[in-house]
Amino acid sequence: MSRSPEVKEDPMECPLCMESLEIDDVNFFPCTCGYQICRFCWHRIRTDENGLCPACRKPYPEDPAVYKPLSQEELQKIKNEKKQKQNERKQKITENRKHLSSVRVVQRNLVFVVGLSQRLADPEVIQQNTLTTV
Repeated sequence: MSRSPEVKEDPMECPLCMESLEIDDVNFFPCTCGYQICRFCWHRIRTDENGLCPACRKPYPEDPAVYKPLSQEELQKIKNEKKQKQNERKQKITENRKHLSSVRVVQRNLVFVVGLSQRLADPEVIQQNTLTTV
């Protein structure tokens, strides 16, 4: 799962912990081989483990090979894009369900009971007395 620092993709995951990379981890390449991991895993490897890159087995340097922190403008731009994508996704879901507003959806495992007295309206009573139909 290595990629060069120039390539920008949508959300990626750290190949070690399988967590999605944070916004500030996108430009973090701790080894010269270009293998990208999150800063948490990089720190854990350097402090608690052998300190070698999982891809090429070279020792990690004190400073990451490529790390360009994002500026405030870039962070704000990414956050705005995320919000816009989320809003578009919500609108798409709403539009997809609009045609169901006038339709009653019937499911085989769902029972509607209308006109039942309050004494018999207990879910446990209804479940005890139901007949199974095929």
